[in-house]
Amino acid sequence: MMQQHLRTDPGVENPIQELQINTMNVMDILHKESDFVKMRNIVQLEENIRKLMESQNTRVQEVINTLTQTLNTAENYSHMKTLMEEHEEKMRILKREMDDLNFSVSNYEGRLSEVETEIQEAMQKFEALRQEEQEIQHNIENWIERDKNLNLLYNFVAPVEWDMSSGGKLCSLTSTKDSTCICLNFEEMDQESIHEFLFDQLNDHAVHI
Repeated sequence: MMQQHLRTDPGVENPIQELQINTMNVMDILHKESDFVKMRNIVQLEENIRKLMESQNTRVQEVINTLTQTLNTAENYSHMKTLMEEHEEKMRILKREMDDLNFSVSNYEGRLSEVETEIQEAMQKFEALRQEEQEIQHNIENWIERDKNLNLLYNFVAPVEWDMSSGGKLCSLTSTKDSTCICLNFEEMDQESIHEFLFDQLNDHAVHI
């Protein structure tokens, strides 16, 4: 390039002057090349700056994305924390309800045991009353039978003949009307009670033992 700009002025015959002119041309060329290099460096610098800016923009975008993800994660964590707190509160409420239910069940079981005891006592009382009723019914039947015997005895007088083969529980009476003989059964009474019965109830009817 420098050779292209070096020239000899045909109007200059002085070699020194020509050298001076060539030197000026060379300086001019160098100056121009220096400007060119500067421009090229500037352009390169601008390109580097542009690439750096793009790289920084990319990095900034990555940082923004990371921050966004972090914020989203924080929001999700906050939401999950809220859900966990709500869940824990529900679990505490459920536990209280279960404790109350267990307490109620315990009370119910205790009351049920008391009721079962009361039922057993009532059944025992009922059984005792039933036995008492049976005894009363049995006594009534005995008194009815005794009353029948008494009515029969009113129509009969002595002598009273006891059948000792049956343990003295059968007696024969003879009717005063037609001299018929009947047999009375005192199986439900002992000998002493039979005597007392006859003495107490039939003493005025001439029944003699």
